[in-house]
Amino acid sequence: MFGYRWLEEVDQVQMSRWLAFDNLKGGGLETSQKFAAMFRDRQVGRMALVGCTAENFPLIEASTRAVLSALEAHVVNRHSLFGTRPSLAEFSLFGQLSQLGTDPTPQAMMRKDYPYSYRWLAHIDDMSGVEGEWEAGFAPVVAELVRIAGEVYVPFLRANAAAAEAGEATFRMEAMGLPYEQGTFKYQIKCLRELQARYAALNGAARADINAVLGDRWLGLLIGLVGLKKIIGASERSAFIISVVAVAATPVGVWLLAVTDPALARLLIALIALGSFVLVLLPKRPAHHVPGTA
Repeated sequence: MFGYRWLEEVDQVQMSRWLAFDNLKGGGLETSQKFAAMFRDRQVGRMALVGCTAENFPLIEASTRAVLSALEAHVVNRHSLFGTRPSLAEFSLFGQLSQLGTDPTPQAMMRKDYPYSYRWLAHIDDMSGVEGEWEAGFAPVVAELVRIAGEVYVPFLRANAAAAEAGEATFRMEAMGLPYEQGTFKYQIKCLRELQARYAALNGAARADINAVLGDRWLGLLIGLVGLKKIIGASERSAFIISVVAVAATPVGVWLLAVTDPALARLLIALIALGSFVLVLLPKRPAHHVPGTA
């Protein structure tokens, strides 16, 4: 939304004047337009800071069109995303898309290429009193929106976090086959941590429900160190000990194989692999198992 609003002059002029009008609520045209010019300069000056540059705009537009295409295919068949009642998702989309539907350039795009999504915004603008039911599972539009976010936002979060950790002032990434560069943004690190924390807080059933929709990109980002700690915590202590011993013994094993007859070495490798397979198949011991008992 920020990029569309402050990139082209026609949008800059209209929206700075409208926002000044909304803020001042009177005071005369000269005062209003003076405030609009000041506010416009401020917002345009922040474009590079938040990545809304002409060089980045191909990706901004491609991702916007991808979201609108997914919505356009959905809203002609079903009104809401998770059943017959609105959710936070509809209102979140409305927050951004309603502004695109106001600014001259993106409004023209929506009217021309995504007319039903544009009209859908008018319905979402007031859904008070709408009652309905949640539906099990996820509609195709949900999976598609998550996929788009995974294709664009996940690499953005990764690149931003890596740049911040390295103390770099800017970062570069690529998504949808298009380049993107901007200044490192501390707020997006907070967003990443919040996403990881909320995912980690889900119970097992809820996590299982959404994992299939999230896909590899999101799972790789959300699990992170939190997920690794949970995996280690849920594993048997013996598995951790065996792993450490195996790593420590690897150099010795490689040396022994080097000095052993090739035929005998192959036999030993086969026996070790078979033994490992059998250990994997053994049932997990009860939590209060006492060694030496059945």
